[in-house]
Amino acid sequence: MMKKRIISIVVLLAFLTAGFIYLNKVFSSVHYYVNTTEDFKALAKKTNIDVIVYGSSHAYTAYNPLIINDVCETISYNLGSDGLKMPITDIVLEESLKYTKPKLIILEIYPPTLTPIKTDADKGYHLRAMDFVSNFSINKLKKTVRVFDKNEYFGVYFPLIRNHTSWNEQDFLNLSRRRYINSKENFYYGGFLGARNILKEEDKEKYKDFKNATKKFEPSRKFIDKQNKADIESFVSLAKNAGAKILVVSSPDPRATTEFNYSFFDELGEYCKSLNIDFLNLNEYYEEMDLKIEDFKDKSHLNTFGSIKATQLLAQYVKENYELPKRSDEDIWKQEMREYEYFEYDYYEFQKKSFRAAINAYLSKDVFVNDVSVIRNSKTELRFNINLDKDKTNLNTLNNYILGVHIYPDKEDISSLSNASKLKKNEYDQTNIRLKSQENSIVFNMETEIRRINKIELFLFDKDGYDGVIGDRIVINDITFKIQKDE
Repeated sequence: MMKKRIISIVVLLAFLTAGFIYLNKVFSSVHYYVNTTEDFKALAKKTNIDVIVYGSSHAYTAYNPLIINDVCETISYNLGSDGLKMPITDIVLEESLKYTKPKLIILEIYPPTLTPIKTDADKGYHLRAMDFVSNFSINKLKKTVRVFDKNEYFGVYFPLIRNHTSWNEQDFLNLSRRRYINSKENFYYGGFLGARNILKEEDKEKYKDFKNATKKFEPSRKFIDKQNKADIESFVSLAKNAGAKILVVSSPDPRATTEFNYSFFDELGEYCKSLNIDFLNLNEYYEEMDLKIEDFKDKSHLNTFGSIKATQLLAQYVKENYELPKRSDEDIWKQEMREYEYFEYDYYEFQKKSFRAAINAYLSKDVFVNDVSVIRNSKTELRFNINLDKDKTNLNTLNNYILGVHIYPDKEDISSLSNASKLKKNEYDQTNIRLKSQENSIVFNMETEIRRINKIELFLFDKDGYDGVIGDRIVINDITFKIQKDE
């Protein structure tokens, strides 16, 4: 009897626990930082992340991991979170170190980073970051006691308690709490969230002279107090114990030269020097970045176009000052570069790019291909140059063939297929080229709006019409375009 009662109690507790866990998922808030942390864990499962950026929205709107990856041949991520201040940043670092071992940790600090967490809005912002941290973390408990009121403790740990009054707004079936991000307005990748918009006209007018404004200095005033130093040193200690180098940065902000006391940055630089860590104040490099007021989305944050300038400067600094493992031969880095190409296509001024693939294979018994070069002439045109081996190719019989070309997009870019391809329900764009005798280079242009090419197929068929492939198909994979240099 007693045994049955114990089993019943255990089963009941199991059901109650499962129900409580389920309801906590139901009552969790939909937010962008869910995307950030889920994608961070997914990337960390695949590979080590060598560079991680920490901080507030001042960090996640400024530094695009794709650009850092490209310039430094590394794998990076941005773990910035809305309104994140120093008292909580160290436990975000501590949690992230459970998943990966970064070689370089970049911490963004600007004046609001070191202000106290007091208002309900401030506390709400920090709950987003604290949801990332395990409930079993002793330091999470310490931070909860330090920052929140006693009647808020359970809400920090349990979304069910935090959001119970909004039960009628919850989706009880779909437990994903990722935020939908409109790619026409924003660019999200690797924790970075960029925006296309430009700051309001009144702010544009107010801060238009930010580059030439007279900076405010109070050398005798202290901006970094004892508690600030303790919080920063806690972060630095965790990073150093993990074997990582540390770089503190301050992101571009039009208020830095117009409203903030610039002595803050001087003091921060000296303090970093005392800790034997580097400090980079990007507000010192407006001219080098060619930064304009139109590069801000509001009076505090860069837009996507401004972030390109800031990240390029940061990435170059990292490349010149830190030794990171070169990841460019790894498949994961090549995948990142494909994402970078996609970003470049949408946000950079068009630049001619090309790639070349060594083939060294027979297309048919009398046609041998040495290599294939492709130049992206414009966003809608590719120029092919297929170099044949004249010693292994019967140039006199080329006019017996038509060359078929199929270009397959990545699955994420399937919408870029031509209307003709979509009507035929093809998974590729195609063109057919009638070959001419006595030519050992096959040169032609092909129109396509495919941005991310998964593979290219080349094959021959009879000049009188398609009745099957003659010979073999040549398939080109791992296609990465690089900037076309002028000869």
